[in-house]
Order: sequence, then structure tokens, then C-alpha cells
Amino acid sequence: MAQMFYRKKLTAADVINKLAIAADCLDQFPRIPPGQHSRIFQVLDVECNCVWNFRLSVRMTGSYDKPTVGGQWIQFCKSRGIKKGHTIQFFKERDEATGNFRYMINLFYDFFNPE
Repeated sequence: MAQMFYRKKLTAADVINKLAIAADCLDQFPRIPPGQHSRIFQVLDVECNCVWNFRLSVRMTGSYDKPTVGGQWIQFCKSRGIKKGHTIQFFKERDEATGNFRYMINLFYDFFNPE
């Protein structure tokens, strides 16, 4: 069963540049190999059943990681018509056969509090 592990109301910078991730949630995303500052991971868009190659990155210098998601993130936003104020959710679920996680994303629609 998929578990939601990250939700964010998007800022303008998230939509036109890169998705900023809260540093305290970095451990929920795929692990970046030692000595590297980024890694590609595949994310299934559950609404259109298509896979996106996102790049999780952290700073190479500085006092904190400042994680971001790039790669095909901007193409994902454009293809879905995502704008500032929309909310996205990341989910993950363990593949029983391999033990690896599968990552998924969807838009969260709050019908009771529309903007």
C-alpha cells in the first residue's frame, strides 16, 4: 500500500525553477550516493499513468543540504498545467519482489477550500 510522505503547496519558484524540498523530509526520498550531490529517480504520475525522471539534488557546500527536485520537474508542471498555489503529494510503496521503493506523485485537490 502506498504511503504519502510529502505534501507541498507550490510557490512560483517551485513551478518555474525547481521544487524546494523541506530538509527534514530528505530521508523519505531516494538516497543520494555518498560523494555525489544528486540522483535521478523515477516517479509515476498516478493521474496520467506516465513516468517522469526527476533529479533530487542537494548543495555541495554550505551549512545545510537545501534539497531540490529538478530533472523533468518543469516538464511535469507544464504538462499538467500546475501553477503557484496547487498542492502536490509524493507517495512511495515498497516493491515486494525487489525490496525497492516505487515513487508516485499526484495533484491534491481540496474541493472544500478552493483558491
